[in-house]
Amino acid sequence: WANLVSDFEQLHSASGLRRLAQRGVLTDSQQDALSPFTPDQRHDVVLQWLCSRLVRCQGTHEDYSLDAISGYDFERRLDDQTLELREMTHLLLTDRAGRMPFAYVHIVQVLVDSLILYAAPALFPKIGVHSVGLVALLTLFYRGLLELAKSFLDPFNQSGYVDQTISADVLLREVNRDLHTMATGSRRLPLPVE
Repeated sequence: WANLVSDFEQLHSASGLRRLAQRGVLTDSQQDALSPFTPDQRHDVVLQWLCSRLVRCQGTHEDYSLDAISGYDFERRLDDQTLELREMTHLLLTDRAGRMPFAYVHIVQVLVDSLILYAAPALFPKIGVHSVGLVALLTLFYRGLLELAKSFLDPFNQSGYVDQTISADVLLREVNRDLHTMATGSRRLPLPVE
């Protein structure tokens, strides 16, 4: 998350990685393994290292110091927490990239409301009583435009505005991009594999 917060984005630069290695937060092999990746891919690589270590430790309880944490339940819970952490990091990046500015939705709301409010008085001199039905029809169509604007504001449908907001082909493309990153990251493990 450090590259999303301006106070911590320096950590993702080359000099930031060198400084982390100098302070002992990263080993030299970890720094070398993380350097080729872009800042938005580095957390995936670290999570891949963690998953590789978990897979290596599963079934061999010699790495555990307490019998209470060496069972299947602990391993399963650790796997679940690692996957949840990966999911949350991706949600942050996607939410940041996918949200529309609030001003856009606000201006659409104002335009739609003013059009609907002034449509009946504007149409009445020419159409008469039929303007009431036409305003209802206008309301129906322009409310759809407003719902579309709200779906751009909330692409994950957190507020329940629309039925379907995310296209499946976009999800598949994003998953495949992440698989490539994870495969590349697993080739550069800085930890010993036995």
